[in-house]
Amino acid sequence: MNVLWLPSWYPSNYFPVYGCFIQKQAAAVCQYDTKIRIAVLYVLRTAVETLETEVIEKGNLLEIKVFYPEKASFFGIKKIAYGWYYWRAYQKGMSILKQFDFKPTLLHLHVVYSASLYALWLKIRTGLPLFISEHWSGYEQGEYQKISFLHQKIFQYCFQKAAASICISNKMNDNLHKNGLSAKQMIIIPNVVDTNLFNPNLNQAKRNTRKIKFIHVSDLFNKIKNTQGILRGIQKLVEINQNFSFEMVGDSQDRSLLEQMVNDLNLKPFVFFKGLLSTIEVAERMRQADVFVLFSNYEGLPCVILEALAAGLPVIATETGGIHEWITPETGILIKIGDENALLEAMQTMMTQHLNYNKNILRQQIVDKASYQAVGKALTDVYKTAFI
Repeated sequence: MNVLWLPSWYPSNYFPVYGCFIQKQAAAVCQYDTKIRIAVLYVLRTAVETLETEVIEKGNLLEIKVFYPEKASFFGIKKIAYGWYYWRAYQKGMSILKQFDFKPTLLHLHVVYSASLYALWLKIRTGLPLFISEHWSGYEQGEYQKISFLHQKIFQYCFQKAAASICISNKMNDNLHKNGLSAKQMIIIPNVVDTNLFNPNLNQAKRNTRKIKFIHVSDLFNKIKNTQGILRGIQKLVEINQNFSFEMVGDSQDRSLLEQMVNDLNLKPFVFFKGLLSTIEVAERMRQADVFVLFSNYEGLPCVILEALAAGLPVIATETGGIHEWITPETGILIKIGDENALLEAMQTMMTQHLNYNKNILRQQIVDKASYQAVGKALTDVYKTAFI
């Protein structure tokens, strides 16, 4: 079985963590069933002068990335130039597929916009089964209603043509239905976690006299992750209890603003920026932490929450996207979006009660539902339905 993945988001040298959860799902399928070949064809408009390609083959996973210029115009009309390069980029990728003797038997579109046009064209031209995985949180936030009428029709046509749509949460599934988007089958498969890498430090509970370590992992974008709200919560916590530290892992253009805010609020003794770390380094930082914090304004299903649970960390998170399906009183504390007082109360609670959470119980649900084995099997089973 040869499955061609057409993601709208995917990691690259230009954006190393963009769509990393999609890449992990591809790896999960390839590890689960070595008879399945996956080719990822990813096209991105970015800071290049002409078409550039990057090809990586690892066992039964082939990644083809084609980059085209973001500064292009056709007699001053950018959209025409973008469309021309978009088509050329995909055609370039398909020519590379032929060099690897890869002939697709299935199509899998990840995130409808913007790979959908080429996915639809292939579906219509070849008649191959098309599956859709959606991760965009814009369905919940009303962003879908803001896109053009034409784009909405393309979205609707994609789902109509799909053999099945795969959602990362029941909430995402509900949001698709509310926006009139439905396929023949609607299947729930969460993001994937490397449970061999993300595992608990079971000796940590014995060191209950040290400072409590909170950790946050994201791209630090304030608009989405509300990182400034986290810092204001920390400022309030400092006035009550100073027996803690808070690590901010990640990097973006907002980091300098956050560092200045830490300086202005006199939080340097408590808040530590670790920058962009490798997955291995993130797993180690989580093993050394006590509580994971995510104060997002909106999400789909963030991998970092699943990784934190796999590492045995109780989680403080906002009630957005599919988070509530994983964060319960047994696994952490769920709070309202933007409620900084609730964030303060949750951190206070965790400072005294984090040891009450059983690390093995926190981890087990991830092993059962979101491990490479579980997700690889789930996606493989979906693919097999195309031939029944």
